[in-house]
Amino acid sequence: MKNIFKILWKIVFIVLYPFITLFSLFFTGVILLLSHLSAFLARLSAAGGLEEEKEEEWQTFLHLEGLQLSKRKIDEVLFGPPYFQLNASPRFPDLQQHVWGQFHFTCFEGALLQKWHSVKEHELEAFDLVYIDPVRRRLKKLCTLPTYDWEVRQLDAERVLLEWFNGKERMVIRAADLV
Repeated sequence: MKNIFKILWKIVFIVLYPFITLFSLFFTGVILLLSHLSAFLARLSAAGGLEEEKEEEWQTFLHLEGLQLSKRKIDEVLFGPPYFQLNASPRFPDLQQHVWGQFHFTCFEGALLQKWHSVKEHELEAFDLVYIDPVRRRLKKLCTLPTYDWEVRQLDAERVLLEWFNGKERMVIRAADLV
């Protein structure tokens, strides 16, 4: 009985071997063809033969008293938020020199903005919360916050509450402190 299975196995292997070999060669050929096609398209794209993605345009970001902020997307943090370049009309000093997040919170006469120190992966643990004062035409750094677990709320007309680290730490921003 053992010999019969051995003989049958050899016959099946001899009959199927050419088909297995042809399938392997066909599969390898398809992979090779797709690889060459991908390399060709990459070279064509790098040479400018294909249309590249349209460069991001300036979009309205925020209107403040006598100041209009526009944003242009620079890129996105890997698995994270996009970051922007800001521009103001009329011109505002120091605005274009920094990288900004998409957060903004209008309060008092101006707004709170998220200013990134850097977009390098190992430097993303914190950012600066900045107050933009359109009347005095200046930026004022209020504090450095962790990237996650924070929120801003308006308490009343003169105070804004800032909480981070799940409510364990908080800061009250008063309009009088921003002058």
